[in-house]
Amino acid sequence: MNVGTKPIIELNGKQQQEYSIARAILAAADKKDCFELEVSNEIRRELGRGAGHGAAHSSIFVPSLLRAGLDSKTVTKGKELTFTEAGPFIQALRAKSVLLQLGATLLPGLKADLDLPRFDVGAKAEWQAENAIAVTETTPSTAKVPLKRKTLTSLVSFSRQLLVQSTPQIDQLLIESIAQANAAALDHAGLHGDGVNAPLGIFNQALASHTIAFAGAITFPKVCDMESIVGESNGETDVESMAFVTTPKVRSVARQTAKAATLLQPIWGDDNVMAGHHAEATTNAYNSAGDQTIVLGVWTELIVGEYGVLEIVFDPYSNKKQGVVELETFYSVDATFQHLESFAISSGLTAS
Repeated sequence: MNVGTKPIIELNGKQQQEYSIARAILAAADKKDCFELEVSNEIRRELGRGAGHGAAHSSIFVPSLLRAGLDSKTVTKGKELTFTEAGPFIQALRAKSVLLQLGATLLPGLKADLDLPRFDVGAKAEWQAENAIAVTETTPSTAKVPLKRKTLTSLVSFSRQLLVQSTPQIDQLLIESIAQANAAALDHAGLHGDGVNAPLGIFNQALASHTIAFAGAITFPKVCDMESIVGESNGETDVESMAFVTTPKVRSVARQTAKAATLLQPIWGDDNVMAGHHAEATTNAYNSAGDQTIVLGVWTELIVGEYGVLEIVFDPYSNKKQGVVELETFYSVDATFQHLESFAISSGLTAS
């Protein structure tokens, strides 16, 4: 006699088999081994109801999907018996962080505000005739490049119950998410920071003489002009870290635009290179007005000063009646530029 359904199930990686309620009942009654009793014993152990041979018990444990009249979709008819295990956590989408990746110089462990001394005008050398006594004296001029502590903060909250039950742990996931948020915020500040609460970004520096007017979409001659103006200012201090940063839309146009009418090569090559320099695209390149921008820079000239490490403060008390824990982070950092001559920026750039 055959009763019940026969779904295909798998136990502990064993080959898939048909499950028969009738076979399970008969095997238990006859005190015999079978696949169904293996399933019952596995469920018994998971429920903490003791181990042992299934035939020694007066009951068997049946997978919920086999219970008559129940399904996984209907309320009160089995939907409440289905559960979903947590898989790998999917983080939120964020703007791509590129500046540290491109070689920005990181100064960790700072304790106080810092002034970096710089030569604006260095010593000069000149050729002299033999026995000449008239040597022109040069006096180098100096300046200070300041780093002053600025703070990024984040505040999130979650329930105690979620903290206890979640897999993977919600606190670790939040910390990872906050670290990614800080990296994206620092990148945007390096490009477009206002210099008040955030660092002063490259697009808000005094760079009138290093601004290339595109007056439309990207073109290869304008890209070359950016490279030229940096070179003419002796700004190519580290060619290896010299790279373009722009928006994804400008990248798309550059991939579809030839360098010249007689050249088939696009401005932006498949190797992510423009005019011989690495190129990156990120939504951080948009300014607050959403304008298209492009910058060419020697990114080791960007100094990122880090004061201590990320500080995390837990507050389980403020919302204790609701069973909510608050998590607040503080990240003290600043960014500045050693030589503005090592950068060129765009104006009037469009995506079409």
